Amino acid sequence: IADINDIDPETKVLSTTPRTLKLEDLDSDALPVRIRLSTIVGIEQKPMETEVGYEMGLTIHHLRVNANVVTMEVRPTDEAEKQLLGRYLTKYHDRQLEKARNAPLSNEQREELDALHDAGDGRDLVAIVDMNTARVANVVASLKDLGLVRDSRTGVALTGTGYLVTSGGSLLYEESG
Repeated sequence: IADINDIDPETKVLSTTPRTLKLEDLDSDALPVRIRLSTIVGIEQKPMETEVGYEMGLTIHHLRVNANVVTMEVRPTDEAEKQLLGRYLTKYHDRQLEKARNAPLSNEQREELDALHDAGDGRDLVAIVDMNTARVANVVASLKDLGLVRDSRTGVALTGTGYLVTSGGSLLYEESG
């Protein structure tokens, strides 16, 4: 398993819960890496270079707490585990894409989502969008109810589903509007 920018991959143990992937080095005191499935915004199966040639692996794009997208390559050593992990992640991601495509959004909700996507979390939405403070708070609450935004350490942030709605620009929500 490796961050896409790392040169040398690291061997880690991968485990799952219903909503999380956990990657840990059992021989290290380092904290495990946890990836919430709700933060995954892209999955690709592609060949990855190894010491002996190429093997198929998974590239996972997910949101960090600061809403930056991180890319990680995962190459399980067992073929059955590789296929199982691919199906598991793809099934969850497909549900997330469907939820993003079917999100019933008003123009105000779209405006706030786009502002969060463009500016990142921690920015004052009132200063970015043309709405008063009370209206912004109401729209944010409605977006939380839809699972498109969440509270983060620095303010309101997109969830993985919210990112999928906005990352395609109008592409994902033109169909419903």
